Amino acid sequence: MKLRNLLFIGIAAAAMFAGCKEDEVMKPAAVEIQPESLSFTTEAETKEISLLATRNWTATVTGGDGWLTVEPMSGDGSNDAQTVRVSVIKNEEGPKAATVIFSASNLETELKVTQDGVAGAATTIAYFLAQKPSDEVWYTLTGEITEIKDTKYGNFTIKDETGSVYVYGLTEEKTADGRNDQSFKYLNLKVGDKLTLCGTRDEFKGEAQVGGTAYYISHVSAPVEWPETVTPIADILEMADNDVQVRTTGTVYGTYKAGVVIKDEAGNYLVVYDNGADAPFAELGDEIDVVGTTYLYNDLMMEINYKDHKVLSQDNPYTESAEPVRITSETIETFDKTKVSYIQFEGILIQSGNYYNVMIDGVDDVQGSLSYVLDSFNLDESANTKMVFTGYFCGAASGGKYLNMMVVDAEPASDPWLYLPETSFDISDEVQDVTFAVNTNMAWTISSNDPAFMCSPASGSTSDEVTVSCPANDGTAVKTVTLTITAGENTQTVTINQAFPISGDILLEDDFSSITTGNNTSNDGANSSWSGNENFPTVESAYQAGGAVRLGASKKTGSITSKEITAKANSTVTVTFDVKGWTNVEGDIAVTFNGETKTVEYSATMSSDSFDSKFVTFDITSEFTGTLTIATTAKRAYIDNVTVACAEK
Repeated sequence: MKLRNLLFIGIAAAAMFAGCKEDEVMKPAAVEIQPESLSFTTEAETKEISLLATRNWTATVTGGDGWLTVEPMSGDGSNDAQTVRVSVIKNEEGPKAATVIFSASNLETELKVTQDGVAGAATTIAYFLAQKPSDEVWYTLTGEITEIKDTKYGNFTIKDETGSVYVYGLTEEKTADGRNDQSFKYLNLKVGDKLTLCGTRDEFKGEAQVGGTAYYISHVSAPVEWPETVTPIADILEMADNDVQVRTTGTVYGTYKAGVVIKDEAGNYLVVYDNGADAPFAELGDEIDVVGTTYLYNDLMMEINYKDHKVLSQDNPYTESAEPVRITSETIETFDKTKVSYIQFEGILIQSGNYYNVMIDGVDDVQGSLSYVLDSFNLDESANTKMVFTGYFCGAASGGKYLNMMVVDAEPASDPWLYLPETSFDISDEVQDVTFAVNTNMAWTISSNDPAFMCSPASGSTSDEVTVSCPANDGTAVKTVTLTITAGENTQTVTINQAFPISGDILLEDDFSSITTGNNTSNDGANSSWSGNENFPTVESAYQAGGAVRLGASKKTGSITSKEITAKANSTVTVTFDVKGWTNVEGDIAVTFNGETKTVEYSATMSSDSFDSKFVTFDITSEFTGTLTIATTAKRAYIDNVTVACAEK
């Protein structure tokens, strides 16, 4: 009995001592994770991280709504690491980014999570902000405009559900050299619009921003608020401020892809510009009630930027009762360029990329420019022919050099005319053919001052293409041949300058094959600057263009200058090179050597199948050591295959 009691007492005491054992001692407060970032592919996937939290902890997810989950989201503190699972769903959109914040006591640490996206799809702003600055990588972003700070260059802030970012400059289209062409004003964007753009990850004083310059892709306008008061067109034309929202009425007298021209009962005209549109929003004869914001074009109030409209009535008269103002050499000086008016001009239609210009008869320093012409006019088929255009003058561009017209009628000219798009050719010394167009509405003939240069056909009854068979030039001088085309009382000439065989010493030769970056066939193909090479160590505004060099930019000329080369006394230096222009030829090429500059014209453009081969010669009387410079006289051109040879006379 006593023995059993003693045994019970011993067990109880042992239990008591065991119950008084000291609790586990926790380490100092800490919250740590490994790894500190996770990257996922576009597929659904789960990854684990190790979390050491010595105090009770919670997880908070930012930017991961709907595509990222964390399990568990909280837990007790422990001296031992815990496993946390992070999962993403399949991503069929753009790249994504999120942040998971683990908090314990007053401490926290961040886990960065990114997921790849479908190529070309928009990314989130959070993902964009998580990237490193780069001029090479372009991101597509979509967000709501929350503030516009500058309407000249396009500086504003956009936000999406993951964050916000400042956009430092936006252009209507991607510019080849990244310069801001101040086209933001044509986009008609406002606070509240949902905008999609493309730009690079940039920084300013440590703050992330969109750079590039970024360019516009599309937008969805915020709902339009209609003013209660209708403002007469005459009162709008007297306004002096941009971006004033107005409401007015008028009948549609002219339509074009990007809007309409309306006219009120008092005879006042107003252009309603619908940026980004590919068809007019109303039809001829519609009486409309329209809302837009005022816009000063070259400091003149002629238009409003379209917001919304209602059709009040249809099939109203829209034919002008008065004759249009005819633009000629006699009327151009007194023509009123301060207001929209009904005009007409006649001349050769020149197509350059997406632009249509008209060489107005008898007017040397002013051309017509046809704005957003409707496809129904089929102007592509009328390029390089003489036409009569009737429409509405809607502003002068480039200091009055171009008269912008919204076309309402286009007809072939009835009077006799002759036009040759190309009138000068520089060719090599080898046997070859030269082809050019004869555009006319009359019978014509062609003759050559050198019978060895045979033309086929030698005559025609309408527009045709002429091929000239050119024999080799085995002489010691440039051969110049003149072809004369006669159509009625109209005469024009074509000049063929044929080089002679290059002989003597090669002083310099460069095919720029070491330039492997970029291309010379697209607007954005030559954005990386070129610092020169051994042959051309000095450059100004030069860019890599895939085996060629682009000289110049949208607002500046460019040049390449050679190393020093020596030309012998009593010699001829021949410089040959290949050249082609931008989307259109923006200027000539200037070649400078021995203090003399020679200007070279060319016709090939970016879209041409090949470059134009050109040459110039310099007569050297005394030995000369110096450099050769090839430069644009205006804006941009591509240069390739430069050779400099020196031959004794």
